[in-house]
Amino acid sequence: MTVVGSGQSAAEIFHDLVATSGHSGPRVDWITRSPRFFPMEYTRLTLEMTSPEYIDHFHGLDAGTRDRLLREQRSLYKGIDAELINEIHDLLYRRSAHGLDTGLLVAATALDGATVDESGIRLDLHCDDTGRAWQHHTDGLVMATGYSATAPRFLDGIASEIDWEDPGPGRAGEGRPRRYRVARDHTIDLAHRRVHVQNAEEHTHGLSAPDLGMGAMRNSIILRSVTGREVYPVESRIAFQRFGAPAGESCPTRETDPTRAGTSAVRHSPADQQAQEAR
Repeated sequence: MTVVGSGQSAAEIFHDLVATSGHSGPRVDWITRSPRFFPMEYTRLTLEMTSPEYIDHFHGLDAGTRDRLLREQRSLYKGIDAELINEIHDLLYRRSAHGLDTGLLVAATALDGATVDESGIRLDLHCDDTGRAWQHHTDGLVMATGYSATAPRFLDGIASEIDWEDPGPGRAGEGRPRRYRVARDHTIDLAHRRVHVQNAEEHTHGLSAPDLGMGAMRNSIILRSVTGREVYPVESRIAFQRFGAPAGESCPTRETDPTRAGTSAVRHSPADQQAQEAR
C-alpha cells in the first residue's frame, strides 16, 4: 500500500494503515512531492493571521501579491500536526525495534503517472533533488494530494451574473480555472448583494478561508449581509499585532486606538479554544 501526499489527511491515513497492519500486515509506503514532511505552525502570533484584521489586510492587497503570499504560507495550513508526526515516528521506531518492516518514506519525489500492470500498480516517479526517474510497485494507492478549486457546473446558468476575477472561460484542464471576485462579505454577484460563497475565497481572504475554526465568523458575516443586521456579534479586532503600515504617522497604542474603544474581544489560547469546542 502506498500513500501519496504530505498533508494532514495523508499523515492520518498513513498512521492508521501502519498502526493496524500488525506483524503480518501489508507494507505501507509514503511518498510526497514536498521537500520534507512539513509540520504546521501553531505559534500564537502566527495564529493571529486567522483574524479579522489579517483578512482585511489580505483582502486589500492586489491579486499578484495575494497569490505570492499564499504560496509562501502553505506550510502554515497545509502541513501536518507536529504531534502526529512524532506519533508516526514513534510508531515506526517500535516497528523497527521488533524487526518489522517500516516501509518506504520519501520526500521531494513527484508522481508523473500510474499504470496498472500484472504486478499491481506501477508508479512513475522522479526525484526533484537529483532529477533521477524511478519506478515503484504497490498493491494499493491512496491519493491524498488535495484538490484544485473550480466553479461548479450548477452555476453555469447564472455565470453572466457573477463577478469573475479572470475574464476568460476556464475549467480544469483549460489553464487556471476562473476565480470569483469575492467581496469582503463573501458576495460574488455583480451587484455584490445576493450570491455568497464559503470555502471558495482563499485567493481573496487568505489562509483563514479553509480554516474550520473561522466558520462561525464567516457564517455571521454572511448572515449579516443577508439580513441587513448583525444577528450575531462580529468582532473586527482580536489580534495584538498590526498587519501592514499604520494609517497615521505613528502606530497608536491599544489604549489610544479609537478603533478598539468599546470592544470586549476575548482572546483564547489554542488549548482554551479546543476545550470550548469540546463542550
